[in-house]
Amino acid sequence: MAAEITLDKVLQDVLKKSRDTDRNLAMAQVANLAAAAPAVEFTPDGGSRNTNATRGADSTFRRSVGLFVVDPSRGAAVVDTVSSEYKWDEGPFQCVAVIKSATLQEVVDKIRQKVPAGRTVRAIFGALDNAVAPSIIPDATTLQSDEEVEAFFKLTCSKPIRIQVILHRDPNLIPLVADSPTPEDGAYFAPGSFDAVEEYDDPAEDSDAVHWNLASMAKRTFPRTDIAFEEHKLKIRKQIKRQQKLLRTMKRKHRAKFPNGNIYDSDGAEWTWLVDIRPKLWDGPQMVFARGVVDAGMAAYDAHLAAIPPPHTQAHKVAASQAAEAMINTQWSGRPD
Repeated sequence: MAAEITLDKVLQDVLKKSRDTDRNLAMAQVANLAAAAPAVEFTPDGGSRNTNATRGADSTFRRSVGLFVVDPSRGAAVVDTVSSEYKWDEGPFQCVAVIKSATLQEVVDKIRQKVPAGRTVRAIFGALDNAVAPSIIPDATTLQSDEEVEAFFKLTCSKPIRIQVILHRDPNLIPLVADSPTPEDGAYFAPGSFDAVEEYDDPAEDSDAVHWNLASMAKRTFPRTDIAFEEHKLKIRKQIKRQQKLLRTMKRKHRAKFPNGNIYDSDGAEWTWLVDIRPKLWDGPQMVFARGVVDAGMAAYDAHLAAIPPPHTQAHKVAASQAAEAMINTQWSGRPD
């Protein structure tokens, strides 16, 4: 008997530990899913990215840097006569800043106030080490992606960390001076690649203003490229078509469920009267109440015309509409709150 009790306790203990293990695993999985939950943000190329997993977006990432803005329109004043490369240390930093994410956009945002109006970023370089005398030009690497920015911060030995931002030449110069040929190791950034981010809430997503924003998820941002705009418009059109299809189904189901109801939808003439009611309808009880209001208005319209011998002129119809509107306003004053 004692052996049976002991075995029973052992089995209960094993089952309890098994349940605890399963629960802990489940909680760990939920935590991992939450950490990886996508805070969608549109990228410059029109795609989207999970900002919880964006490279360099760690809240602990902080790097103090010196930023130089080079305007090629200044000609020889910004070019080293020995190497024919753009100078780095021709004067004090145009900007010192704390970079909080290893991204190209973060770099450009830090120097945005230093960029003349109408000018755009052509190239970004990071100094890998300090210049070795007598040269004043440090060994540098071009930065063309967020991944390269992240790698640069891990590899640079420059003290302080220095980043050079070169602008496109002034398009308003007379005579116009074209930019240098595209380098062999990559292309220049297109004008507008780093335009300031414009955020928006999607009116089709009721959760944007509440759940999305209160959860500190990255806000939706407008695209920056021609292709990305077209892709997003296509996506919105597809969403509209799906919603229109759902609305047609909803109307059909509504009429089938209440075949004897005077249900007015946007595909009927009565809908014009409904949308003209002020203040506007905003909930179900008011929509149902408004049906009787519209019926009264239409009856007033018909009665007004019936009292006038035909033919009915446009002036007669306008007067009938005014009579209908007066009736609707009177009836609507008793609407439910």
